[in-house]
Amino acid sequence: MSVVKINGKPYKFTEHENELIKKNGLTPGMVAKRVRGGWALLEALNAPYGMRLAEYKEIVLSRIMQRESKEREIARQRRKEVELRKRKPHLFNVPQNIHVIRTGSMSLITKCSRNGVKHNEHNQ
Repeated sequence: MSVVKINGKPYKFTEHENELIKKNGLTPGMVAKRVRGGWALLEALNAPYGMRLAEYKEIVLSRIMQRESKEREIARQRRKEVELRKRKPHLFNVPQNIHVIRTGSMSLITKCSRNGVKHNEHNQ
């Protein structure tokens, strides 16, 4: 556990913080210097060696934007599925009895009809 002065007060890094420091190629003194330079402590710990604050904030912002975009896409897909369930509930309530058997370059699709007669189709 390292002890450094940050803003005139001694600060003792936890085990987790020491792991972050080592992982990012930093020293406790570098982290203290970053905090004195206006970085937040978490930013100073998480940014790799040689990265500027503006670069780090840009990377974090782009990750947030990507995550939000993915969340919006998932929400959009859920809304579409709910709408489809409302319009065509039979697609979700009726069991689908289609079996695909793959053999080499050919696949055999077996469909079970309502009257119990099986139909075979060959697809290439």
